[in-house]
Amino acid sequence: MTDRARDLDDDVLMSSNECARRLGVSTGWLSKARKRGDGPVYFRIGRLVRYRLSAVRIWIRKQEEETSKVAVCEKEAIELGQTTALGITTGPIPKSFSADSSSRGDDANSRQMQRIGKRLRRLADGKE
Repeated sequence: MTDRARDLDDDVLMSSNECARRLGVSTGWLSKARKRGDGPVYFRIGRLVRYRLSAVRIWIRKQEEETSKVAVCEKEAIELGQTTALGITTGPIPKSFSADSSSRGDDANSRQMQRIGKRLRRLADGKE
């Protein structure tokens, strides 16, 4: 396929049904993602919602990147034996999180968990 033909294919417009089928999600999920502002870029032609194939591909790449970043943070948290963003708790809970410890968070493990927590929050907010 030539570059020009590929460019034309990327400009293919898809309906919500076609886009949902291509992504493997329901049209309801796609509609909610549109309302939340976290789905693929779309536009309207009158009352019809349309997606460009190129925009959907870009959105998929961004999802892959964000998922990879979160996976790295999850792995770091699991290695430290902490509760992760997904709610997984493994290993011992460090003393900095126990009721009888000081709240200063002086130990290295606590500081590392604070950094991971901040990074996970930035990822969740879409700032990283």
